[in-house]
Amino acid sequence: MKHCVVPSLIKQEPDIAVIHVGCNNINSKNIDDLDKNKLANEIIEIGKICREKNVLNILIPSIFVKRNLKVSAVIRQVNDILRDLCVLNNFNFIGNLNITRESLSYDGIHLSKEGTVIFAGNIVDHIKKYILVHEQGNNWQNKVYSEDPVTLSIPLNNDCLINQQNETSDQEINIDIENLIKLRNTYPKNPLIGYLNINSFRNKIGCLQVLLDKASLDILCIDETKLDASFPDHLFQLADYQFPPFRRDRNSLGGGKMVFIRQGLISKRLETFETKIAETICIELTICKKKWCILFAYRPPGGNKDSFFQEISICISKIMTNYENIFIAGDLNADTLNSDSNNVFTDFIENFDLINLITQPTCFKSLKGTLLDVLLTNRPKHFQKTFVCETGLSDHHKLVATFFKSTFSKLPPKDLKYRNFKNFQEGRFLHELDQLLIQENLFRSPKPYSKLTEIYSNLLDQHAPFKIRKVRGNQAPFMNKELSKAIMNKSKNRKKYLKWPSRENCLAYKRAKNKSNSVLIKTKKQYFNNMSEENKPISKLFWKKVKQKVQ
Repeated sequence: MKHCVVPSLIKQEPDIAVIHVGCNNINSKNIDDLDKNKLANEIIEIGKICREKNVLNILIPSIFVKRNLKVSAVIRQVNDILRDLCVLNNFNFIGNLNITRESLSYDGIHLSKEGTVIFAGNIVDHIKKYILVHEQGNNWQNKVYSEDPVTLSIPLNNDCLINQQNETSDQEINIDIENLIKLRNTYPKNPLIGYLNINSFRNKIGCLQVLLDKASLDILCIDETKLDASFPDHLFQLADYQFPPFRRDRNSLGGGKMVFIRQGLISKRLETFETKIAETICIELTICKKKWCILFAYRPPGGNKDSFFQEISICISKIMTNYENIFIAGDLNADTLNSDSNNVFTDFIENFDLINLITQPTCFKSLKGTLLDVLLTNRPKHFQKTFVCETGLSDHHKLVATFFKSTFSKLPPKDLKYRNFKNFQEGRFLHELDQLLIQENLFRSPKPYSKLTEIYSNLLDQHAPFKIRKVRGNQAPFMNKELSKAIMNKSKNRKKYLKWPSRENCLAYKRAKNKSNSVLIKTKKQYFNNMSEENKPISKLFWKKVKQKVQ
């Protein structure tokens, strides 16, 4: 690689060098033999060559994760080493935390088209920052962009390193996340609703996806997204969640909220109940035939407290005429632990007979902490296991969440439309198609293509008619007849064993279970092996996007 870099540097004389290294040849077979330090140092060596050739600023993006979990774990270790080496050599490291496994194509190695666009955006953001700082006459290497964890520039001065030490420790975050995962595993069927003041969301989508993959929150509202119309919805699409999310933006400098709801939950937005001045999003959620009105609200620190609660009170009064079950979540910027200074808040919850499920500090701008984020409801007995969790996504705020005591209802079945090729005979079909084309004489038709499409579709409907069958609402894409029969046989033997718990029935159930698992593994493997690779990214597309953004 070195002999290719030097001629380009001499010829182009660039101000910025982007050193992106692909590791497609790393797989589960050779991962144990990989020398992580050697790989990271080889990348840094290329950066040193660029520095010797008078390149002012060097960008080194992180290596992308892969679909294979074992490979991804090793790649993250390499990225950690690479990040530390960038600090030592004054290089700028791009974390790419918004590129997750969902950003990969079907092969689990290359980026999809959406992932390519995200990666291009990360690099463009860094280049724009360079241009902005360069115009201001400052040295880019001395600038720190700590508010941007996705395209993170490594801090290069001691003050920033000291600030990092004052942040929440990774150990505390891991403990809270582990406790959250344990609760989720204990109550897998109970909807989990949460609220987090994230303080700028634009570059944290990847981190949020990782959190939701682990904790599986069913309803999550994030506040202070700091977005505007220039950020389209597709940038915030999360796997297994309804799209597009409910959002209400203020501007890119402050405010804004976004609500994610897991697929399978019956919900709709109630814009008629949302306030005009106070930032709120109101949704209707149906759980076990019971309708809940959920209001997410935010009051800025400098906002007038009296006018805010007056507007919210009018909103709640309208809601109570239509809904019996009410749930309010939000950052009201009123320390509810200090009741003496919050008479307005106390009067508000007493007037509507609301209970705050949160009883401990949620915001830690000081060591003592304050309770600013609340979960209010007029039905406290319908909730359980309310908790506060440090996620590392926000600067000062913790995630507040609680479980419904009700459980999920199943997704409604879907209609699957397909063609029946059981009696299809290709020779006969082609013969009849030739005869029809001769009879119609397409060259005399004013619209030959439309006529050809009509003839072909009508004839195909005769030889391979459409059929409709019902499938499960959460039908897996790899499900087939063999796997379906194996699962049904396992369920039948399980019910038989639970009804008549004999040794014979126990052994029969174990055999059926093992058979079902082996068929599942075989089916998944076959499905992914046969999957099309049409979403493999084209390098031209990536660089085209970069050039368009920079220009």
